[in-house]
Amino acid sequence: IVFLEQPLNRLARAIRNDVHWGLVIANEVRIRSREEFLGEDSATVRRPTIPLGGAGDAKADPESIVFSSRGEVAITLGGVNKVAVGDLDTRAFAYVETGARPAHSCFSANGQTLYVANQLDDSISVIDVEELEVTRTISLGRQPEPTLVDQGERLFFDASLSHDGWMSCHSCHVNGHTTGFLNDNFSDQTFGAPKRVLSLLGHAETEPVAWNGSATLAEQVESSINVTMQTDNPADVEQVEALVAYIQSLPAPPSLAVARNDQDQSRVAAGEALFTRLDCVRCHQQPGYTSPRLYDVGLADEVGAREFNPPSLIGVSQRQAFLHDARYASLRDMFEMGRHQLPEDLNEAELDQLLAFLLTL
Repeated sequence: IVFLEQPLNRLARAIRNDVHWGLVIANEVRIRSREEFLGEDSATVRRPTIPLGGAGDAKADPESIVFSSRGEVAITLGGVNKVAVGDLDTRAFAYVETGARPAHSCFSANGQTLYVANQLDDSISVIDVEELEVTRTISLGRQPEPTLVDQGERLFFDASLSHDGWMSCHSCHVNGHTTGFLNDNFSDQTFGAPKRVLSLLGHAETEPVAWNGSATLAEQVESSINVTMQTDNPADVEQVEALVAYIQSLPAPPSLAVARNDQDQSRVAAGEALFTRLDCVRCHQQPGYTSPRLYDVGLADEVGAREFNPPSLIGVSQRQAFLHDARYASLRDMFEMGRHQLPEDLNEAELDQLLAFLLTL
């Protein structure tokens, strides 16, 4: 089993040294046997993880991997506008320039030609696999003058904003959402207390941002480029404006309950009434289901901070980790195990009602 991975290391800090050596985030190919992957054979010898790029020349955002009839492999690297062509056994790759954000590729039947789909400039790069060069670029349509949002989208997926090309905004906020991992990035003005990466979807009107509510969206974007990504060229006003415009354009994800047409209206209504009666609305106020203040939620992080800005509940059904340290894997666990801000005990029926409402947001 071969798959691509971008592990985010919660123990590394967003400082130049840790970013430079790939300690914060890495770009890798992992190869595992079926038995090892499924946990059926603990004695299986592991094949090493294969890094893509490295210090001084990182290769952010491996997007897709395909194999040719001759056994060669092609890996699109969306963050650096390249495709890696090579062999997994020898771990030897050649990196070929493509169009903007190569997202997918495929080999011809004889393996001599590689076609790469470039998402952000609507083109196909045709690559001679023997010569390792682009022989033709096929346009898929006329390109209109890019809007501010279009410019921001390109920047969002552009790893040249980071030191050595290790990461893009997309690396942690996948397609504007989140990996759900923890990152120690100084956004709360401390190191030593990694926080869960927040989703950006549908959160245009939920300022302030960051877990300690310390910044406007523009300030956080600038800090992300200059501090978290340790850019080699400080962010300028135009880049920040474009990225803010793109993030503000991101729609809220559909609730899973609505998407699956799995709603019991009576339970949802009862859950909404509970949401109000339990005073959840104190921290999670409509319409954004958040508020600009900080609240003590009964938990302290590793450096002793106890007050946090409540994240928006919009799209909460699409998350797989909860609270600043991702300690709970489900909303039910957060209430059953953590009794998150509950002023009274809920019976099973009441908890089901509250969850039914939250899963519609």
